[in-house]
Amino acid sequence: LSGMFGCKVCAPADPASDTVRFDAALLAKAQADSVGGKEQQRVEAQEAERAEQQRSTDEGRLRAEAERLRAEDTAKQEATREAATDALHVAEEAARREAAERAE
Repeated sequence: LSGMFGCKVCAPADPASDTVRFDAALLAKAQADSVGGKEQQRVEAQEAERAEQQRSTDEGRLRAEAERLRAEDTAKQEATREAATDALHVAEEAARREAAERAE
């Protein structure tokens, strides 16, 4: 058939020149790469999701730890205040007794 359209005048009418030719091996490789690429994207998306879940879990754990430490600190401050108040009451009572003993 190509001999039929071999001259320059007839060449534009050659239907084979408008036909797209594929290299089957390259096409198969490209499709395999595309499937592999999609699989890689899926794996990367799963890894990103796991990393986000881990970050969220870690963040929650850190918040809970910070809250626990704040509660401990508040309890220690309250205990210190109570101890200081008790010491002040003891000192005031001792001062009253001493004053009462002097007055006698």
